[in-house]
Amino acid sequence: MTRVILVTLECMPKDISGYEKNLFIFTRLFIENSSFRNDVDAIDKKWQLRDGEKAISMNKFIELNGNKDLDKFDTDIDNLTKKYGLGSFWNPYIFTWLVTGKLFVPSQSVNISVQKNKAIIEFNAHTTSEEVKNALLPSIKNAQEKLWPNINTPRTTRETLDNLYLYIEGTDLKRNGIKDIVEGKIEKISSYKKMAEIIAQELAGDNDVSDKEIKKIEQNLRKVFSRYNQKLT
Repeated sequence: MTRVILVTLECMPKDISGYEKNLFIFTRLFIENSSFRNDVDAIDKKWQLRDGEKAISMNKFIELNGNKDLDKFDTDIDNLTKKYGLGSFWNPYIFTWLVTGKLFVPSQSVNISVQKNKAIIEFNAHTTSEEVKNALLPSIKNAQEKLWPNINTPRTTRETLDNLYLYIEGTDLKRNGIKDIVEGKIEKISSYKKMAEIIAQELAGDNDVSDKEIKKIEQNLRKVFSRYNQKLT
């Protein structure tokens, strides 16, 4: 075995956690797995990638094998990366290593491809959930801004959900009223206070409702209807 791992350190990005992880994975694979080294040797010999102790250049590769065989070479590399759990996004790096002898590795163990509103996630045997999250979220955010530049996502919290419930219930009371159980008449609700009393009792069920709770709901009703440009008479 004459092939060695030559790493260009100055090409490492500042945030090298993912780079270092992949460098470790590949180096350990090369050192400990004789099957991997044998498969690399077989590719070296098949494609005449070694010139003594040195790797050949890209120009020399094309001279020896021709452009027409590049697809077949790519297939051999693809088979190699799949067999050892690296994934096809390692292919360009392995290509460079085999032909030039210089090893560069991906900065993360996941590849995200966004097509309109769909994301294709390519991962390998070493991908972590944190890597997927860090790579996927920025890609989705960028795609959203391009696809829907004029649409703002509403802030969704327990408070906004409760306020929406108040708006729906209040609007129903205003438009449709409530039926008087004794007289059977429909009473139209025309004040925030009365709305608050009815909604507070609905939320409490069989429990008692305090004036403080009713007042809070009344205040929220005023805010919600003001926000939606609704006015009560």
